[in-house]
Amino acid sequence: MVQLCPLCGSSDQEYVGLGHDTRFGIPEEYQIMKCRSCRHVYTSNPPTPQEMAYLYERYYDLATTEGEGASRRISPLQQAKRYRNSLLYRLWRTLDGHVDLFRFLKPGPTLDVGCYTGYDLPLLAELGCIPYGLEPNPSAAEAARRFGYEVFCGTIQEIPWPDEFFENIILSQVLEHLYDPISDLKKLFALLRPGGRMLIACPHVDSVYRKLFRMRWAHWHLPFHLHHFSKSSLRFIARKVGLRVRKLYTTTPGYWVIMTWRIWRFDRLGYPNRAINKPISVLERLLLVVPNRIIDFLGQGDCLVVILEK
Repeated sequence: MVQLCPLCGSSDQEYVGLGHDTRFGIPEEYQIMKCRSCRHVYTSNPPTPQEMAYLYERYYDLATTEGEGASRRISPLQQAKRYRNSLLYRLWRTLDGHVDLFRFLKPGPTLDVGCYTGYDLPLLAELGCIPYGLEPNPSAAEAARRFGYEVFCGTIQEIPWPDEFFENIILSQVLEHLYDPISDLKKLFALLRPGGRMLIACPHVDSVYRKLFRMRWAHWHLPFHLHHFSKSSLRFIARKVGLRVRKLYTTTPGYWVIMTWRIWRFDRLGYPNRAINKPISVLERLLLVVPNRIIDFLGQGDCLVVILEK
């Protein structure tokens, strides 16, 4: 069967590598391919949507994923207040390479796509936005509603809000999980007001750390990541959808690099990597500040951030 690029439909492909789950111990291997036409990188043999739903239900339990990252040690309301009131906190986030989409927000209704348990919804409210959430996981959606905001449980194609309803739409570490990102972004495009912004953050497949660690890079995150974006593939998608690229850059959170190091050191096919969730010290992060900021200055960081405008 001829493999077609999921973005441009070209059959001209090249093999990148064979990878596996490096976090939970899922034993299957997955093939990574690259389109020679549009240069997009993708997982060519992913689980079916039904199989993927089972994997999310089994491995993405709320207790485990709510603990990811140092920022999860404080409550959502504490985070919101710190972000608004503490210059030192915002400075540390910048030095540590935190993925900060919030500084690009415009006041108004804001949809957090894949809001999970709603951790960022109170922060959106503190920043003058009217928060809304979209989350396909019923348990996570129910947990997100505890903050009192409207959270719809379903997929992007099932969204109930009318066209041109939102001033901002956020997809933070979401785009790479979508089976058909162009179709889904077209749906979201219709929901944006004229001049509205779509704020996207996703792993950067052309990063220095991906090239250095190859298939042990943490952010392949197989099989859950179906697409592995570069600057060129994000620009390609923006053109297809009709969005203008306002800003595109890379940033590298310290804990992302430490995750990759722990995978490189402890990964074994078919075995959970328990080192992933061990606490990360401030010293470990501080040691990475200078090299990571240099890498980001060169545009070769681990995470892509793109601000799109309608």
